[in-house]
This record gives sequence, structure tokens and C-alpha cells, in this order.
Amino acid sequence: MSSRSAASPLMAMPRATSPSLSDCAKKMVGLTTATVRSSGADPAAIVARFEREAVAAARIEHPNVATAKDFGRLDNGSFYLVPEYIEGKSLREVLDHGALRPDVALLIARQIASALEAAHAAGIVHRDLKPDNVMLTEDGFAK
Repeated sequence: MSSRSAASPLMAMPRATSPSLSDCAKKMVGLTTATVRSSGADPAAIVARFEREAVAAARIEHPNVATAKDFGRLDNGSFYLVPEYIEGKSLREVLDHGALRPDVALLIARQIASALEAAHAAGIVHRDLKPDNVMLTEDGFAK
């Protein structure tokens, strides 16, 4: 696992190389973990929701949606989700440097709307859409 991190649609995540792929086909991926803590919520319900979201994310194939590569449980009881790694900056990071030009803002908004349309068509509602959860690649492509 690399020590370099990047923001993702889920949270800041370390970059890793998938160990299950052969040396000639290794790809960079992100890594997100979730530990069920006692917060009054039913741990089984939290785990079921995390799993449902991982499976749902894997069903959506759209150029503006980060694909889920894997999901599972670690020996320590934490759950993990492996989304594709997106090289770039979050929309929040970009906006922190100033307002976008109207044409750029419109392009990004259209890409986000297209991704949401694909999610909704698959019966999925994104419950945490915000600039921190939208990644922009170096060429301005939104995911």
C-alpha cells in the first residue's frame, strides 16, 4: 500500500495496488474501511447497509461513477470497500481556490446529473452528494 492518499467519493483514502491481480495487470485502487462502533445503532443494520451500498455501486456502469472493485470483511471485524482509484482533486479542493467559470461549472453539473440519473435508474439514491464526494480528474472529468 502506498502512503500517498487521495480524496474519494467516500472519504480520504490510501492508494493501494490490488494484490489479487497478476503482476502484468495490477491496477491502482482506493481503499475504504468501516468499523462498526457502538453508537446506539444496530451493528447488523450498519453492516447490511454498507454491503448493500457496495453491491449497488458495483452495479452502476457509467463514465462519471467510480466503480466498486471489491467488498469484504477483515480479520479485525472492519469492513472494506475497494473503489477505483481516481487521480485528481475533489470538487471541494477546486472550489476552495475560487469560483469556477460558468462553462466549467455547467460541464461538471451535467456530468454529476448524468451520474445521478444512472444511479436512480438502478434504484440507488446517493445520500451524501457534496463537493467533497465529487472527484475531478486532471482534465476536469467528474466522477
